[in-house]
Amino acid sequence: MTRRLDDRNHRTAAKGREVERLASLMDACRILSSLSKSSPSVLQCGADYLTPAQWHQTAARHRLAPVCRTLFNVNRPCGSIQPMWKKIRITLLALILATVIVDTWRSQHKASEWRATLHVAVYPINADGSDAAARRIASLEQSSFEDIERFLGDEAQRYGITTSRPVKLTLQPPLSSAPPLAPKHASMLEAVAWSLKLRWWVWRLPPATPRPDIRLFVQYWQAKNGGIPASHGLERGHIAIAHVFADGAMQRANAVVIAHELLHTLGATDKYDFATLEPVYPEGYAEPDAQPRLPQRFCELMAGRIPRGDMPPEQPRGLDDCLVGAKTAREIGFIKPAS
Repeated sequence: MTRRLDDRNHRTAAKGREVERLASLMDACRILSSLSKSSPSVLQCGADYLTPAQWHQTAARHRLAPVCRTLFNVNRPCGSIQPMWKKIRITLLALILATVIVDTWRSQHKASEWRATLHVAVYPINADGSDAAARRIASLEQSSFEDIERFLGDEAQRYGITTSRPVKLTLQPPLSSAPPLAPKHASMLEAVAWSLKLRWWVWRLPPATPRPDIRLFVQYWQAKNGGIPASHGLERGHIAIAHVFADGAMQRANAVVIAHELLHTLGATDKYDFATLEPVYPEGYAEPDAQPRLPQRFCELMAGRIPRGDMPPEQPRGLDDCLVGAKTAREIGFIKPAS
């Protein structure tokens, strides 16, 4: 019994000494916290301020810090200073963002002005690894895309653009990897995520010559493999992805797909009903004022089909069957807004 009482008294005395020690530390912390906050020789710790001499004392550093954190609800150790690299990092990120915004604005402004030639880098890709696609890519020449240049040049001239060569497509070496595939029926968040992945993939590519205003990725598929993925063109970033058939007989039809996606990068919008694929009147009609209205003679490029009245709309055989409509011309800068 006597031993138990002695143990209890010993524990009580120990607790008392601990309480006194903590009380002393709390008083010391309050005293140190009352030091002048304007003194340049004081280190900040949340709401606590310790002079360098006090901080380097072992007792103050290791025994006062826990009490200071308890008193003033500070989660970081006493004496810590906000690292300058965080501010530097934020500044650098802001500069990078500003550079991207300015570069994007300049690219879009240049594209819509049509005062100089737009350079398009064309990257062929064997999308399905087929021999047919490999042979088609091996047969490509610079002249393989001249019909697209000629079509856009003729349409620009028709709307009064005086630049002698509005668009120049330059064939680049084939790529061994393909860009990220766009998700089907994507939500807004999924579409944004895909766009960021695509831009990151493009950014890592070797530089093209000459420096392109637009990057066009033409992915060739073997025709007998059935359907191919949908093509896409992004105005933000000036990136176009055209999925086409490797069959040489499809070259003229492929040119329609490529030109369609190319105009998307310049701000042109689709002009067909997404559910029925029917061209929307009047913007989806190449000649909306024609009498009679149907059948139409030409395909509005961003509508993708020729309205035929009682018959289903017809796909154009090539760019010779296409025109750039008035609304598309305004979107891409062929028609200037009234001042």
